[in-house]
Amino acid sequence: MKARLSKLTAVIAAAAVTVGGVAPVSAWATDLNNAPTAEATVDEDVVTATAHRAATPLPEILGANTPSGFGMINGSAPTDDTAIGNFALEVWGTSNNVNPDPYWWNYYYNFNGGNSSNALLNIAASGSPVAADTITISDEYGGVSVSLYTRPDVLIGVSANNDVTDDTGYDSQLATIAATGEIYNPLKVCYNSTDLTTMMATVFDAASKITATGKETRYGSPSLIAADYANYIMGIKGYIKEAIGEENYKTIAIVSAVNDNGSYTIQGQGSTAATSTNRYVEYTEDVTNNLTSQATAPATGAQLADVDAIIITSDAAETAIKNDPAITSGTNAPELISINEMETLYGVSMNSVENALGMGYILARIYDDSASVLNAKYVYEYFASKFYHIKSTSLDSIYDAAVVENLDPDDQERGDLHIDDNAYDETALAGLFAQYAQYY
Repeated sequence: MKARLSKLTAVIAAAAVTVGGVAPVSAWATDLNNAPTAEATVDEDVVTATAHRAATPLPEILGANTPSGFGMINGSAPTDDTAIGNFALEVWGTSNNVNPDPYWWNYYYNFNGGNSSNALLNIAASGSPVAADTITISDEYGGVSVSLYTRPDVLIGVSANNDVTDDTGYDSQLATIAATGEIYNPLKVCYNSTDLTTMMATVFDAASKITATGKETRYGSPSLIAADYANYIMGIKGYIKEAIGEENYKTIAIVSAVNDNGSYTIQGQGSTAATSTNRYVEYTEDVTNNLTSQATAPATGAQLADVDAIIITSDAAETAIKNDPAITSGTNAPELISINEMETLYGVSMNSVENALGMGYILARIYDDSASVLNAKYVYEYFASKFYHIKSTSLDSIYDAAVVENLDPDDQERGDLHIDDNAYDETALAGLFAQYAQYY
C-alpha cells in the first residue's frame, strides 16, 4: 500500500472538503490561451480525413487534416467565443502543436473574431463513431452529409448500424455524388472501439489507408505513429508484468457508486459500460489484483481501506470516499484516482483511441512508487508529445492545465502528479515501451 506521509495528509485534509465533481470541464483550468489571431493557409497536398464523435482524435493523431465531422469536441460543437480556451482547439489549432491542422486553426480563429471559410465544419449532432454519418445529410451539402461535403480522402467510421465489419454505410451518399458525374473514391476505415486491442488494429488500418492516398501528412509516417501507439499500450502493461512482476501487483478497487446502506459498488471482470466492457476494468486487468472477481459487488469502507488504489468513476462516490474515515484515516491510506478530472479531447474511458492515455495515466498513478519511469507526468507528456504532437516547450503547460490544475489547490493528491519532476526523457521511454511491448 502507499505509505506516504504526504498522501495520508492529503486524504485526511480532503475528507473535510465537499468535492464539486469529477466530470470533464469544457475549458482550460488555467489562463493558457493561444487563440489564433490570423488565418492559416491550407496545404492541399496534405491528406484529409473525416471522423465523428469519439473517433475524431484518430485522423489528427496520424497527421491528416480534418475539414469536417460532427460532435468533434467531447461530443459537442461550440457556437461562440466561450470556446476560447477549449482543450481540443488548443491541441490541434494553435502554436502548442508542432504542425497544427489549418482547419482546426481557422475554426478556432473564427471564435476569436476571424472569418475564415477554410475552417473545420463541426456540426452539433449525436451518433456513433462506428457508423457512417447519415445524420447530417442535407440539401445544403448537396444531398450528402457534412462529412462528405468537403470530399475528404479518407473516411473513418463507415459502417452501417454499428457493425464494425461492414464498410457500406456511405454507399448511398457516394452513389449520390457519382450520379452527378463526379469521380470521388475515398478510402474507408472501419472504426472498432471494442477494446484497446481492436483500437490498436483500427489505428494501424487508418495509418495504412492514409498512407495509401499517396499524400503528405503533418507528422511523418502514420505507420510509425501507429507503432508508437501500440508500444505505449503494450509497453506500459508489459513493463508492469515483466519488470514489476505478478508477486508485486497492487490491489485495486474500481468504485462506481455509493449505496444507501453506506457500502460502495465496485466493478470487476465482466462489468460492462454503456457501449463496451468496463474501460477501467480493462485498463487494470492482468496487471493488478482487483478486489472483486465479480462483475459488480458491494464493498465496505473498511474493505476499501485495505487496497492500494481506488479508481473512482462517479462524483457521488468521490465525495463519499473522501468523507469516509474508514477509508481515509489509516496510516496507509489508498491512492485515490479520479480519472474524469483529466481534460481531454473526447474522453479517456469512451469509444476513443484516446483511451490509451486513460490506461497509461491510471497505471502510472498505481505503480509510480514501484517504478520511477512510470509516473503520471511522464506517461501524460509522452502521450501529449507523440500523439497530440505538442511541442516540447508546451508539454509542461499542457500537463498543468489538463491534469494538475483540475485538482483543488488544497488537495495534496496533487503530490502524486510529479509536478516538479523534470527528468522526463522521451527517447528513453520510447525504447522502454518498445522493449516491453512483447510482454503485453
